[in-house]
Amino acid sequence: MFTLGLLYQDQMILQRNQEIRILGTTTPANLITGVLEDVTSTATADASGSFVLTFPKRESGRHLTLTISDDTQEVTLHDISIGDIYIAGGQSNMEFFLQYEAHWADAKADAACNPASQNIHLFNVPQICFEGHTSRQNDAYGHWFTPDVTDDLACFSAPGYYFAKEINAKEDVPVGIIGCNWGGSTATAWLPASELEDCDLSCYLQEYADACALYSEEEMKRISLEAWVWEDSKENGEAFAPLLYGRDRNWQLDYIKRCAHNPVIPMGPYNINRPGGLYSTMLERIIGFPCLGVLWYQGESDSGLGHAKFYDQLLKKLIAHWRKVWNYDLYFFIVQLAPFGVWLECSDEDYATVRQRQRQVADEDDRVGMASILDLGSYYDIHPKEKKEVGRRLSLLARKMIYGEDLLCEGPRLTAIEHTGRTELTLHYDGGTVLTQDSCINDIRVQLDGQQGLVESYQLSAMDLILTVPALALAPTGTAITVDVGTADYGELHIHNEAGLAMQPGAMTIRI
Repeated sequence: MFTLGLLYQDQMILQRNQEIRILGTTTPANLITGVLEDVTSTATADASGSFVLTFPKRESGRHLTLTISDDTQEVTLHDISIGDIYIAGGQSNMEFFLQYEAHWADAKADAACNPASQNIHLFNVPQICFEGHTSRQNDAYGHWFTPDVTDDLACFSAPGYYFAKEINAKEDVPVGIIGCNWGGSTATAWLPASELEDCDLSCYLQEYADACALYSEEEMKRISLEAWVWEDSKENGEAFAPLLYGRDRNWQLDYIKRCAHNPVIPMGPYNINRPGGLYSTMLERIIGFPCLGVLWYQGESDSGLGHAKFYDQLLKKLIAHWRKVWNYDLYFFIVQLAPFGVWLECSDEDYATVRQRQRQVADEDDRVGMASILDLGSYYDIHPKEKKEVGRRLSLLARKMIYGEDLLCEGPRLTAIEHTGRTELTLHYDGGTVLTQDSCINDIRVQLDGQQGLVESYQLSAMDLILTVPALALAPTGTAITVDVGTADYGELHIHNEAGLAMQPGAMTIRI
């Protein structure tokens, strides 16, 4: 008898142009045979019972059959596609279900009648927090499906789905998205705890140890499991769901009041954010399944508490480790955090720092791209509802960086500042040929030797943002002029290039 890995099921998708690997477990030394269409492969299980069937690289394909057998069992997997596979990882803004997204009705109707839907294969990795945790059930998790199965589609990552639609439409290959995410998760949950040792990130380990010390082992287990009964309950889910559609601040305050006495899962061995926790219960179940890249929308849970300043180290550790265990130089396409002010009991403390660290990681790695969404936020909602646009912007990164299309894939970026008149500063941007504005801008700040200067007006000209700052008229030679555009924790920039990509946050200092 043998058991295949989690992802090896009917309707699965295999990565094209990479060696095909079928992983499973059986009795040590058992011989396994696999037949993919007209190609046969054999493997002998190692001392631990693990086996890997390998098949040569293939171009894209559809409706293939894979049969795997030993001397006691035969399993046939049907309707297999070969194309490009991406992991949709992160926290709630990546997990964010299509049924809560602004364009859900249109997406559902399109999936039901558009033949191209059959070229998109989706998989949600079951959300398991700790060994023995089985109560978090969702029928859309744990199996491959195509978007015409709309009951399952409702509970899939909106950014991941819209990304897949764009790639399939432009590249005409089957596209698979593996959703491996959990709302509220810190990036440390998606890394082995050992990766946090002997560096600034060890603060996460110390915080975990301090939290565990507050309870005995027995008390920690009792409190945690009792809280999980509530957390996984239908009643709790139904009470929380309206927030995902978006609710005003008064509704949120009332929800906070109503939930004040709900049980809380303490930080410890039963918490999703224990270092390495979700790595061992979720990610390890898909490691080794060949894929092309990762869509990463995360960082909200690593802002504040002194953590934001380490986010570049954390993200680089995660990228390096995932590439190591996949034995492939995965592409990462990350979403820069959207602006928000307050949502429930969450605030935007140090969001600007996280955004800057995200930009830094992308700048240092030519296989990492970043999508800016400073135009999609909402002050009282941590979850932007325009996930279709997020998916589109992620797809532009892939289309240029992977598929080699000649197109704009990032928003305008500040490159230089000039003092071009008595009271005028000209900010030069690259990333397009023309800037346009479609709504308000509330985050342009100018300082003269550290003192705030009034921005009286601004205008756009080609790829320049021209500011009128009356205080410049009295500034002596040598004055340090610092300009910040979109660098506040909450700031909206509704300026785009001709590809509809939002201006990136930027700051620069010159002397006049």
